[in-house]
Amino acid sequence: MTFVQLPHFGRVKGETTIKFKVFLFKDEDNYIVASCLALPGCGQGKTREEALANIKEAIYGCVEARNRSLFFNKLSSTTC
Repeated sequence: MTFVQLPHFGRVKGETTIKFKVFLFKDEDNYIVASCLALPGCGQGKTREEALANIKEAIYGCVEARNRSLFFNKLSSTTC
C-alpha cells in the first residue's frame, strides 16, 4: 500500500494536496497493478513507477469528471 498525492484546488486559498490510498500487487503476467478503492478504475505498468503514474492519471481524471459534474449540476439547478 502507498499513497498518491494530487494537487487540489478547493475552497482553501492556494494549492493544497489530497491523498488517495493505493494498493499495489502483481498480476499473473507480472505487471504491477495499482488500485484505488475510493474511485473506480486502476492503473498498471511494468514497473512500480509506471503503475503509480497511470493510477495517478486515472484518479485525476475521475476527480476532474466529478468536479465538472457537480459544477454543471449546480448551474442547471439555478434559475435566472
